[in-house]
Amino acid sequence: MKKIFVALLLVVPLFAWAHPPKQVDLKYDSESRELVVEAVHPVGDVKSHYIKQVDISLNGKKVKTIKAEEQCSEEKARFVYEIGALKSGDKVKVRARCNKPGRRTVTLIIE
Repeated sequence: MKKIFVALLLVVPLFAWAHPPKQVDLKYDSESRELVVEAVHPVGDVKSHYIKQVDISLNGKKVKTIKAEEQCSEEKARFVYEIGALKSGDKVKVRARCNKPGRRTVTLIIE
């Protein structure tokens, strides 16, 4: 019982500190063959608190990891990746990670 209590004391503050993106929007442009990832992540200082990494998977296979050292604005982070030609039914999964504990995963299914 004592071990569980100590573990909770260590873990609960991490969840309180976690700051995942509020929202992650994915857009695919079939002409440019680019995937645009916009992560809504309000911060006070884009150099000390930012979306540090975006992992992109296509149909269950990881295709790209994009890393950043700051956010493009105090409201959001934006990443563009030339993913190639996608077809109907393709499944794009993106996980955006904050440099403070927190992440959000979203999926786009191409129509």
